[in-house]
Amino acid sequence: MTPIHRYQRFKLQKEGSGNCRGRSTLEGHLRSDKKTHAVKEDHVLRRRFSLCSGLATPQKIDPRKLTRNSSFGGYNGISPLTPDSEMENNGFSALTDEVTSTPISSSKSDSKLYNGYNKDCVSHISKLTKKESLKVQKKNYRQEKKRASKEMLSALKDPSVVVMEDWLKIRGTLKSWTRFWCVLKPGVLLIYKTPNNGQWVGTILLNTCELIERPSKKDGFCFKLFHPLDQSIWAVKGPKGENVGSITQPLPSSYLIFRAASESDGRCWMDALELALRCSSLLKRSTVKDGDLNNSMDATQSGLYSLLRGFSPTHQECFDSSNAELASHIHYKDVDMYSDKSDRENDPRHDELENDTIDKSSRSEESDTDLSEIQGEMSRKDPPETTYMVEDSEDFGEIGETTQAETVTEENKSLMWTVLKQLRPGMDLSRVVLPTFILEPRSFLDKLSDYYYHADLLSQAALEDNAYSRMKQVLRWYLSGFYKKPKGLKKPYNPILGETFRCYWCHPKTDSRTFYIAEQVSHHPPISAFYISNRKDNFCISGSILARSKFYGNSMSAILDGKAQLRFLNRHEDYIITMPYAHCKGLLYGTLTLEMGGKITIECEKTQYKAELEFKLKPFLGGSDAVNQIAGKITLGEETQATLEGHWDRDVYIHEKNAGFSAKFWSVTSEIRKQRLVRHVVCLEEQDDFESERLWQQVTRAIKNRDQEQATLEKFILEEAQRKAAKERNDKHEEWVSRLFQQDVVTKNWRYKFTDVSPWDPTNDIIQFEKDGIIQTNTRHKSITFKSTDVISNSSQTRRQASVQEYIGCKTSDYPAPKGSQNTESSCSTPEPVQDDSSDEAKAKRTQPPWAPPPEVKQPELRLYNSLTRRKEIFRPQNGKRVLWYCCGPTVYDASHMGHARSYISFDILRRILMNYFKYDVFYCMNITDVDDKIIKRARQNHLFEQYKEKTLPPIQLLQDISEALKSFSVKFAETTDPDKKQMLQKVNQAVESSLKSLEEAMQQALSNGEITKRAKLLLDDSKDMLSDWLDVQFGSQVTDNSIFSTLPKYWEGEYHKDMDALNVLPADVLTRVSEYVPEIVQFVKQVVDNGYGYVSNGSVYFDTVKFDSSEKHSYAKLVPEAVGDQKALHEGEGDLSISADRLSEKHSPNDFALWKASKPGEPSWDSPWGKGRPGWHIECSAMAGSILGESMDIHGGGFDLRFPHHDNELAQSEAYFENDHWVRYFLHTGHLTIAGCKMSKSLKNFITIKDALNANTGRQLRLAFLMHSWKDTLDYSSNTMESAVQYEKFLNEFFLNVKDILRSPTDITGQYERWQEQELTLNNRFYEKKTAVHKALCDNIDTHTVMEELRSLVSQCNTYTAAKKSNKQLPNRMLLRSIALYLTEMLKIFGAIEGEEPIGFPVGRGSQSLNVETTIMPYLKVLSGFRENVRQIAREKKVSEVLQLCDDVRDDILPELGVRFEDHEGLPTVVKFVDRETLLKEREEKKKIEEEKKRKKEEAAQKKREQEAAKLAKMKIPPSELFRSEKDKYSKFDDNGFPTHDAEGKELSKGQTKKLRKLYEVQEERYNEYLRTLQNSSTN
Repeated sequence: MTPIHRYQRFKLQKEGSGNCRGRSTLEGHLRSDKKTHAVKEDHVLRRRFSLCSGLATPQKIDPRKLTRNSSFGGYNGISPLTPDSEMENNGFSALTDEVTSTPISSSKSDSKLYNGYNKDCVSHISKLTKKESLKVQKKNYRQEKKRASKEMLSALKDPSVVVMEDWLKIRGTLKSWTRFWCVLKPGVLLIYKTPNNGQWVGTILLNTCELIERPSKKDGFCFKLFHPLDQSIWAVKGPKGENVGSITQPLPSSYLIFRAASESDGRCWMDALELALRCSSLLKRSTVKDGDLNNSMDATQSGLYSLLRGFSPTHQECFDSSNAELASHIHYKDVDMYSDKSDRENDPRHDELENDTIDKSSRSEESDTDLSEIQGEMSRKDPPETTYMVEDSEDFGEIGETTQAETVTEENKSLMWTVLKQLRPGMDLSRVVLPTFILEPRSFLDKLSDYYYHADLLSQAALEDNAYSRMKQVLRWYLSGFYKKPKGLKKPYNPILGETFRCYWCHPKTDSRTFYIAEQVSHHPPISAFYISNRKDNFCISGSILARSKFYGNSMSAILDGKAQLRFLNRHEDYIITMPYAHCKGLLYGTLTLEMGGKITIECEKTQYKAELEFKLKPFLGGSDAVNQIAGKITLGEETQATLEGHWDRDVYIHEKNAGFSAKFWSVTSEIRKQRLVRHVVCLEEQDDFESERLWQQVTRAIKNRDQEQATLEKFILEEAQRKAAKERNDKHEEWVSRLFQQDVVTKNWRYKFTDVSPWDPTNDIIQFEKDGIIQTNTRHKSITFKSTDVISNSSQTRRQASVQEYIGCKTSDYPAPKGSQNTESSCSTPEPVQDDSSDEAKAKRTQPPWAPPPEVKQPELRLYNSLTRRKEIFRPQNGKRVLWYCCGPTVYDASHMGHARSYISFDILRRILMNYFKYDVFYCMNITDVDDKIIKRARQNHLFEQYKEKTLPPIQLLQDISEALKSFSVKFAETTDPDKKQMLQKVNQAVESSLKSLEEAMQQALSNGEITKRAKLLLDDSKDMLSDWLDVQFGSQVTDNSIFSTLPKYWEGEYHKDMDALNVLPADVLTRVSEYVPEIVQFVKQVVDNGYGYVSNGSVYFDTVKFDSSEKHSYAKLVPEAVGDQKALHEGEGDLSISADRLSEKHSPNDFALWKASKPGEPSWDSPWGKGRPGWHIECSAMAGSILGESMDIHGGGFDLRFPHHDNELAQSEAYFENDHWVRYFLHTGHLTIAGCKMSKSLKNFITIKDALNANTGRQLRLAFLMHSWKDTLDYSSNTMESAVQYEKFLNEFFLNVKDILRSPTDITGQYERWQEQELTLNNRFYEKKTAVHKALCDNIDTHTVMEELRSLVSQCNTYTAAKKSNKQLPNRMLLRSIALYLTEMLKIFGAIEGEEPIGFPVGRGSQSLNVETTIMPYLKVLSGFRENVRQIAREKKVSEVLQLCDDVRDDILPELGVRFEDHEGLPTVVKFVDRETLLKEREEKKKIEEEKKRKKEEAAQKKREQEAAKLAKMKIPPSELFRSEKDKYSKFDDNGFPTHDAEGKELSKGQTKKLRKLYEVQEERYNEYLRTLQNSSTN
């Protein structure tokens, strides 16, 4: 134990009740005035370190008065048994009394500090000769000096020394106060943002400071630390080598002003600081020259040293002088060391001393305290680790496919054929015994370690600050594990159950070790678990692999199922890694070749980076360059950052997408091979019987000796022993238990039992080592829990649990030391057992044991895909749980279509989940665009077309007008470049021309007026769009009635609201209309102009994108920067009425857009400072959202196609108005909607209205379809999509109906709670897992697709459970199924898929009375069901089929008309379900169709059978002699029996042909004879 904890016994304690938070407080001796206190404290410290050179002059000590003291220097310390009066005056005695339970008596005669003896003590030493006594005294003297120096150095390096710590307020340079967590140590004051040493802010060097109390007007107590010469008081580095502290308000450099909460706390801090200020001199003395300390400890462990070395030159000089003083102390020897001549003569260095000068005679070449020795003892306690040795040299295969192909000898081919005969395609080879000639002489567990010869790449990755660079480094490490190939095609041994393998790699650059532990944890299926750890370099890997092999005929694949989890301990990042498969071809024919194949991923959920690699198999016609190819990419969210391609055993190249360059990413060169880390393996002598090398040594020896028979025999012995052990376990009903790994009961993943994922602490951790498969860390300090006696506090006696270090200086009889407590400097991190005190006194003092909360489980945070960053971001609203949300609403000029439903149902789902699941307070604002170019144009066209129709012009005039319209339409068609739009216009043109031709023919043929009028009306209808467009061009400017422009949007807005209500979309909290916010829009535009980002041109106002983008605090097109300059998109955003040549010429830049448009004739207008005009399209959202939500909102939503230019322009003009860069925090865009795979567009007339969709499906089914797809991805609206939604609804509904029926089963109130068995526990665990998975999916960008799949899986497991119970004639557990059904119902209510207050399932029927209907009618239906069941039972017993048929008619025909379904189950009560009448009738029709289809197929099968029998009979009637005579085209000659002898060309038939024909002849002869027998039998009867 180190004496560093002497400071801990100074309890900085308030004199009144209560004490400030801290590890220790001063008691007693800090109660006098400051001057006396300082003198006393200084004296105590001088006496305490009186053996240290430079601190005090050593006193003349009578060796005979020395005795051993157990209360001063630790358990092995030396000091006086009783302190003298001087020590009592200084408070030392009081301190000892408070810490120890037994007071120590004081004697004036024993007042000196001695090294081991008291003159009044009688011992055998007093009987020794003077010479011998002097030797003993000198020995004790040297030991005491060495101990004191060692204690001082150890004390100053111990990280657990804390004089005091608590919250203090510190005043910054801006005169504002901020709370910081302050930790006071000897010589330094550490400042953090949070407790537990989190977020270091800075370090104050107390040896540069003065302390003074400061008056304060406010409550509390102020004091000031300052440098008297206005120099910096800050250290330049942190306690762990940090270069930059956390960002806070600016703090002064030469002083700090602190404020404590109360005067008592402040006084307590003042006293503690005075003590720490005096301890700062000790801190300087503890450091050494660069050549000593840094050689004995890691650079990261010398934070305190580098901290002191990092300030101004003045301080540096002081520091260097301290080093010199300490060095002189360490090599100092007292003059009286050799006061006896005989001692000097006996010393072997006497001659050297004789030759020294007189000045040097007081010194000796021998040093009592060698610093390197002390440092070694403190940090080099060799742990009892496993003995390792460097492995033999590695064997590498050649680059390319040379080593991946092998020619099999004939002998081995026969062995392979023997094995292949036992196989069939698709068979798993895990149970197949393979020949030994294909075995690589090492275990699969050993083979898995090949990935870690370049583990230093992971060490470098852990140091990378950039997440992208870390991912690339991880990917390099991943590729480094493949290029080592065995010579030839070899497969490692299949590990034996319980087999283990361990090794490690040395990292010369970081002086660390990467340990590898693997164990075979399952035999069938074969699962290998592994754990890799290098805590010093801050990474570990864990995982398990299920090795499977599949046979495909001429090839086979070795598939490695499983995932590895790489964790960077210092960053709390996890990377999930998968493995490729090995593919071997040429088993039956061709060259035997081995390749890697498959797609793998490396994914980090925290950073959202993901790497994908595809290992490509060689194509059939590929050359050597096609071998071992890989291709892949690195993505961030949905965006690709880089692509990779090359060969995994040669060169891999990366193309950086953003930077636009390519470079070599990984290359397997001789230099790379030289950089492989050296692997160390366990000595064979130390391996246990189940370690890989020892276990397989006989097989390995035989394979290396090329003795296949012996290898096969030895392999069989091992496998037979494994089978025998498995059989014995089965007979005893025992399960095999892994020694090093355990399986998670929830995730089923295998985890290392001794996993340590805490980041490396250089101030405490010394070395990582392994013993018996357990990876441990040797540490300097540990807390050992054992029983403690009472400690007196101010108010009452309290009990506390303490570490061993707190009792240094107490009597060992009072506090028994635990086993191994003397090894505190380098103790193992595994806690030691506690010694029990079973005495009556200990029992009397026994209190409650300590309690600790369970470890914190990291919960997923909600992340949303933010279009501003194009990746998933953690969702943090600006105002706590309040969310401000603006959504772009519809432009109401036509019927709402499924594209609108795509956005508004999706946003409704997101809104409901945020409100009802995540419990956010969402304020939802949406606009209605009722002033827009499209509305103006459509309103004018409708008005002009209706006027045209009312004129009832003669057909000849109609033909002329439409012909003119066709000419204009042809020009428009020719100018159109969009192929989809061109196709739509062509269809319109064809329809008009067809109707036009029909009317012309009727007039030419002089058909009746009725027929001509009919055809004219048809032409008018077909040409409505074309004619309206022509009329608008001709007469649009003459429309002056502004009511025309408000009637159209008002009507379609009403229809929109009806559609949203039918879709169960929640109404917005605030609905804004453009026509109602024109004054606000005008003011908004005016402010943008005043801010310098807008300009007036010909009465219109435009936004200056160039001016805005050139501003330092603004950026144009944040969402889609690559779209800047897309004139097509910009023109669509401006509108059809605003892209004429005169309008475009008004802009300073083509990218500028209109804020305010000067109205032309035929357009609505409002007054403004710039004249009559109307708002631009983009400005409306900015002005209305700004008016309601203010200068910044949390969420802005809209369709994907609105990103540019609409939303980018919204952002620009709003940030120009508010002069900020955060108008929107999260931009959400719903995905496109396609119609059966085709693009949906109203302008292309390729759309389905919401009303049409609701005619085909219910609103719930549409919502379920949307829930089953991601809200941000493209959704294809098709029959397949809707059928999936319908089936999902039916699937859930059936489950709810079944649960309702189970809950209706009669029972008393206590009978509802059945006993839980294994099935219930399993289902409940699955229930919890699914809820966890649902929560994780909702946090992951509200992934409703995954949620719906998890809910489907949960229902399937419930159905399986229910079916198993019913098959055993048991009732399912009511409460469990009820809990699951309630959860499912609640989730569907949150999603908006269930309305009403129905506790379980979908509501029955329509209206709010559905719940009452079911509860009211169900008792009567249960009576009817019971009566019917009794009637059916009697009818079955009496065999009255008519009654049974009547019962079936009630079930199948009558009750479905009433919305009731009866389900009969053999041996169980009839299930009664309330279902929609339409659903039941539809089911009945489908059932009838199925029965009719079965009947039809049955009749077709019977007819086919009759035809086959007729054909067979007809064939039987043919005599054999006539069988071939009809085939004149094949045969020309026959014998007497009608058998052919020559072919059609006259050639004689060959023997082979004759043989085949003879068989046919004989078969026909047998058939004919059978026919004759049939005739004969029939005639006899």
